[in-house]
Amino acid sequence: MEGTDDYKPELAREAVNVIENVAGTHPGYRRVHARGYVYEGFLPQTEKRPH
Repeated sequence: MEGTDDYKPELAREAVNVIENVAGTHPGYRRVHARGYVYEGFLPQTEKRPH
């Protein structure tokens, strides 16, 4: 992942396995995201901002 030094491929594999356990597998398609989209989680800012 761009912009981070703590990428953990084992965590990514675990996440995909959990999703497949819940939603099942779909032979002939990529694992989890059939179109190959990759999503990153929310990264909060360290500075406080007024609402």
